[in-house]
Amino acid sequence: MKCKNFDSCNAPICPRDAESITNCIWYPGENICSLVDVPEFIKRQRRVARLAPDTGYFTAEMLAHGFIMRKGIRGLDPDRPARYRGEDVIKWLADHHSISEEKRAEMRERAWKNLSSSSGDNACSKAPRRPLEGVSGEKGKITQQRNKAAGSPDEEASK
Repeated sequence: MKCKNFDSCNAPICPRDAESITNCIWYPGENICSLVDVPEFIKRQRRVARLAPDTGYFTAEMLAHGFIMRKGIRGLDPDRPARYRGEDVIKWLADHHSISEEKRAEMRERAWKNLSSSSGDNACSKAPRRPLEGVSGEKGKITQQRNKAAGSPDEEASK
């Protein structure tokens, strides 16, 4: 073990500990390695933590797999007996297809092209909304502004 944070870190999967990489599981609510220079699977672990809180557990092998991450990604069922973990990981990997770096680069390029061409006459672009003058955003003040604009009876009675 050559990690400088070994004594203070509570991350179940340590990129510098081969035993934790092969044997440990990680739940999205648990700690993640805080080192700056980490392997790709730790970076993916951070992203899974944002996208999939409390959705089962993940292994380092699952995190290292180049699957497409989307909101709602689910890990393995923690209630299933540990003796089935190997089979479950194999099935999970088969269900979550890997995507090559070339395909990722192509998808990124296409997304940037779509973003840059969507300026101007796009049906999705809207003119910015003009904020109401003198309204702070609190519900009571908004109502007061609308009542003043409409000439409310309360305002006329106070005159």
